[in-house]
Amino acid sequence: MDAFVKGDYEPLAALWSRAGDVTLGNPFGPFVWGFEQVLETMKRAADNYRDGEAREFNQLPKHVAEDVAYLVEVERFKAKIGGREDVTSGSLRCTSIFRREDGHGGWCIAMPIR
Repeated sequence: MDAFVKGDYEPLAALWSRAGDVTLGNPFGPFVWGFEQVLETMKRAADNYRDGEAREFNQLPKHVAEDVAYLVEVERFKAKIGGREDVTSGSLRCTSIFRREDGHGGWCIAMPIR
């Protein structure tokens, strides 16, 4: 999140599933699915932020099973958003679904909703 609000999507993208059913819902557009569309959407979303930093993560419910997990949290940050020059505080309500995938080194994000 810290890199993302500085405009860098790559560290977050590394955590994502490469499967065709991966899904992203974000505040800057409609839901997309498939890794290529998710990656392009992530790039465009990160372009809206600069000079930011993650501030706090308030974890709400979570559940971990053998091959799937979910996490509900509020992500708080500050950043320059869009063309603005002032730093703005923001928060995102986020539900993320994770799954284990072979070849991905363990857990990966399958579907976050922000």
